[in-house]
Amino acid sequence: MKKTFFLIMLAMMMATGARAQEMLVRLADNRLVRYDVSQVQYVTFLETAFVDLELPSGTLWATCNLGAAMPEEFGDFFAWGETEPKETYSNSNYKFFSDGQMTKYNATDGRTVLLTADDAATANLGSGWQMPSKEQWDELIDASNTTIEWTKENGVNGKKITSVRNGKSIFLPAAGDYTSMSREVGKAGYYWSHSLNTENEWEACYLCFDYTSFIGTYYVDRYYGMSIRPVVFQILPNHVTAIKLSLTSLNLIIGDTKTLTATIEPDDAENKEVTWETSDAAVATVSSDGLVTAVAEGTCSITCSATDGSGVNAECQVKVFPIGSSVCPDSNHPHMIDLGLPSGTKWACCNVGASRPEEYGYFYAWGETEPKYIYDVSTYKWWEYFQGSNEKGDYYKYTYDEKATRTAGDFVGGDGLTELEPADDAATANWGSNWQMPSRDQCRELKNNCACQYNTIRNGVHGTLVTGPNGNSIFLPAAGTRTYTYYYNEGEMCSYWTRSIGPLTYETAYIICFRELNPDGWVTYSTRTGGESVRPVVKQ
Repeated sequence: MKKTFFLIMLAMMMATGARAQEMLVRLADNRLVRYDVSQVQYVTFLETAFVDLELPSGTLWATCNLGAAMPEEFGDFFAWGETEPKETYSNSNYKFFSDGQMTKYNATDGRTVLLTADDAATANLGSGWQMPSKEQWDELIDASNTTIEWTKENGVNGKKITSVRNGKSIFLPAAGDYTSMSREVGKAGYYWSHSLNTENEWEACYLCFDYTSFIGTYYVDRYYGMSIRPVVFQILPNHVTAIKLSLTSLNLIIGDTKTLTATIEPDDAENKEVTWETSDAAVATVSSDGLVTAVAEGTCSITCSATDGSGVNAECQVKVFPIGSSVCPDSNHPHMIDLGLPSGTKWACCNVGASRPEEYGYFYAWGETEPKYIYDVSTYKWWEYFQGSNEKGDYYKYTYDEKATRTAGDFVGGDGLTELEPADDAATANWGSNWQMPSRDQCRELKNNCACQYNTIRNGVHGTLVTGPNGNSIFLPAAGTRTYTYYYNEGEMCSYWTRSIGPLTYETAYIICFRELNPDGWVTYSTRTGGESVRPVVKQ
């Protein structure tokens, strides 16, 4: 049985203040070798034999197949990712197959390499061993590293692979493969790698050869039963290879806070601990869990670093603006702010009628371009009473046949206008042809791609801070709404018109709102005659 010896005593000595800084190891030829303790992570003793073919990567190959005691023995067969042999091999009894789908190592989890728990070599031989990668198989059969011949070892057919550097070799028996029965025994060899086909989650990489000169790596269904030839696991722990931050740039106003999160790659890195550091604490500080706090106007960088000795880190560039700033490129209003949205839509820094992001601005009925005192059907621009009646009437622009529309599933009849014309768009009419009210789809894109912090307070004003994928943000004040002469939900709800007509009746139009019940944003609809805020977008 394999035994792994961690340097427990050494760790205890160092923890208690012992002065030991080096260790001496006596080799089999009686030579003494000196090692610096700081360079030693752990020591593993392997009972299974291996061969050093002096390959460029330093990979050490086992002398036998998994489950075999001699090089010419076939050993056991395994499905890819399973750690026990079985009698038959098919999709129906494959560990990671259910209801027609692969349940692990798929597009959902994104894993393309076996975890140690699913590696048959590791599970059966211990942490010193693993199944080879595709790259290790390719290196082994590269003509610049080895020569390969079809031969027999104690009467068993297979491939003998010999190092061109030191003449040492390993023998891969032609064990065939296994489904409901063994196949190609003595004629071909099939050996798993630990690598998934990144273009097809149903397949994994394997080495294939036959009695001719043919040999190479290919892909096949994961449920097949194949041989495994282990390799010695890397002595160093699985280090962090990359850190991805939730934001790589961040704009803040003095006093604002924002939490950065770090995603560690690979998923099975042994040490995922990180540290956070700011290049200038006078501008912005960062806590041990990534909370950034804006202190003073200026720029700095926040660095997230791995603690496993890999040297991997990632940075977020921070700009801090003074209180009252619009966090815009310059001091003129209105500004367009690029949030890094997929469509490229750029949003305005403030509402129509406002000069700063936290100001409410004006309220508008949908399709009207001027604010007013009373927001009601009686004052609505696109409503007219029936002749001889002051009680009954209807909308006469931006209409459709409601019954036919429901039946067809698309707008039918009426004047065919489902979005505001420029002359009726409060953003275009007040700010010019470069601006317009956002569409329903632009509002959906905003809430689906941005981080929304409801009930953010800026200069004493409640609202929602919307931060885009690139770290830039806009502030939407909770101005509430207007009905008749009343204000509703001021300080509690951010409600903004789109330029898109409503889906069920032309009496409504789409809005986007943020409130306590829907803090991440909700694209719904409201009666056209009510007063809502307008936050423009740049016309595309």
